[in-house]
Amino acid sequence: MAVPAHDTRDLEFAQKFSLPVRIVVQAPQGQESIGFVDDGVSVDSGFITGLPTPEAKRQITVWLEERGLGTRW
Repeated sequence: MAVPAHDTRDLEFAQKFSLPVRIVVQAPQGQESIGFVDDGVSVDSGFITGLPTPEAKRQITVWLEERGLGTRW
């Protein structure tokens, strides 16, 4: 997937090869965002910044559908 901050295998790969890790999902308060794989809030993510993960997914789906690039299941 190439999201090392939010996928365990990608994080291990990035750390092994000293690749940058950019946080794009903020974990709930008290939890570390690097390595966080659950729902949080989108950060540094363009038009979905500030949205909780479920809403961000909905908005991305709408964006893709409007452009004929994807559909809901």
